[in-house]
Amino acid sequence: MNNKPVIVYADDDPDDREMFREYLLMQSSEYELVEVANGREVLLYLRSTKGLKNPPVLTVLDLNMPVLTGRETLAIMKSEKDTENLPVVVFTTSTSAHDDEFCRKFGIRMITKPATVPEIEDTVKELLTFITNESLLAKNLNSSHSIG
Repeated sequence: MNNKPVIVYADDDPDDREMFREYLLMQSSEYELVEVANGREVLLYLRSTKGLKNPPVLTVLDLNMPVLTGRETLAIMKSEKDTENLPVVVFTTSTSAHDDEFCRKFGIRMITKPATVPEIEDTVKELLTFITNESLLAKNLNSSHSIG
């Protein structure tokens, strides 16, 4: 059984999923990448036994996907007990202030997909740093609550 920390990446564009996978693997092999093509698949994974037993350390959502958009998926995730506190980043081609405001409403960072290879590498590094920081924050919160 694979006990690596999981990153869920939701994007309907197979080329974008492949690019993300390649640059993630170049940066780190310590994560299992679960790739899905729409928000419905994200929710199915998160609600599955595997997703519940090993929740993702990060869910990366594209905004513009068929079946269930990133916006709809984010709203559902933040409204459900099992997923409301999972770390999420929106990774999209959008530069819309309206989309950014929507993400901020949920306390989520929106990153515009980079156009060049160096920018892609930097973005993946930034996401891995985000995971590390979220993990440290969670550990600190858990240890402060367990003082008895």
